[in-house]
Amino acid sequence: MNTIVVEGIAVRKCEDGRTFKVALVTGSPCIAVSSTGKAYLAIPKAFVPIRDDDAQRAEQLVGTELQGCIRQVKVEPYTFLGRDGKPVTCATRYQYCSE
Repeated sequence: MNTIVVEGIAVRKCEDGRTFKVALVTGSPCIAVSSTGKAYLAIPKAFVPIRDDDAQRAEQLVGTELQGCIRQVKVEPYTFLGRDGKPVTCATRYQYCSE
């Protein structure tokens, strides 16, 4: 079990236009290996939705430590623009797990 830290709160928008808050949580740094074989330091992060009735207290969560871990999970492939502006396809995401 690792310590996870709530780093911040963000607002996300649904496809239908509704908004909701999420907590950005980060885990312990780890060494990862890129597809080219080079090692780099990675800090896993995940976004956890906040219930509507807790959204007003959400800012008070920043800095809070939680027990758990952040795991990489397989998802349907999706595409986004990388830092260089080129499309990147990914089939994983990070998810907070309390166990």
